[in-house]
Amino acid sequence: MEAIWDWGIQFIKGFQTITCAPLDWIAFLVHYGFNVPAYLLIVSVFMFCVDFHKGFAMGQTMLISVGVNGIIKHKLAVPRPFQRDPSVFRITETGFSTPSGHSQTASTVLPLLAWMCPSWKKVWRILLATLCPLIIAVSRTYLGVHYPTDVLAGLLLGYIFSIGYMFWGSKLLTIVQGIPHSMQTLFWAMVAMVIVVFDKGSSDMAGAVFGMSLAYYAVVKDGGLKAAEGLWWQKLLRTLIGLGIFGVLYLGMKALFPSEGDYREAGRFIRYMVSLFCGIYYGVLLSVKLRLAERETEAKKA
Repeated sequence: MEAIWDWGIQFIKGFQTITCAPLDWIAFLVHYGFNVPAYLLIVSVFMFCVDFHKGFAMGQTMLISVGVNGIIKHKLAVPRPFQRDPSVFRITETGFSTPSGHSQTASTVLPLLAWMCPSWKKVWRILLATLCPLIIAVSRTYLGVHYPTDVLAGLLLGYIFSIGYMFWGSKLLTIVQGIPHSMQTLFWAMVAMVIVVFDKGSSDMAGAVFGMSLAYYAVVKDGGLKAAEGLWWQKLLRTLIGLGIFGVLYLGMKALFPSEGDYREAGRFIRYMVSLFCGIYYGVLLSVKLRLAERETEAKKA
């Protein structure tokens, strides 16, 4: 592996000899703008404005992918290129290097987004699913935070998740939705537990998986949400309501729970679980109460 990493650093050095201001802008935009919170924003807009069920599926696929990425990163514990050779340093990044989280998340979410929006022009869907993840992956190498092998591994894993959902994910989701609510909750609790067991550092993603699943089934039990219905300003307002609830609770609990110590990971799990649950469930509930949204069906009896 040392030889591969050394080759990777030489590749980065050669790549960084390119002087191109637009490439710098793209690389820094990707670093700060294409992260998990940004993708959660995409998922939120999809759930509140396009298709509540598909948005949930996209979100869960993304969160599980991110959780698996964290597990692999901590198991391999590969130092980043700029930590091995400070001469390739362009920007600070924490955590381990392999595989690239930005690349994996992009190739998980963006192909799913293109697949779930068949009304978009085919050429734009193809570019979104292929070119965008590739640009994001290349930018990570340019900044010296990932080896070329990191971004290739990230892209491969991400496409496995996105394509896997396209072929089998919807079938699995249908099977899960056909079992009693208590068993559905247990299923997602087990998914969250597996993530935590294999990587305690991914407790935030585990909490997000569990919180989103609880919110989804609570909303469905209450009658669901006609996400595609409504005027543009109604869609905007109900999305902002959900994001506002999430943001207030997230920041409040971030200040409340310890950032260090034995209970740090437990606090992160609870913060993401509660924030996502309330943001989705009460965001939908308030939107319906304020006549910004409609239910799909009548509420199901317990």
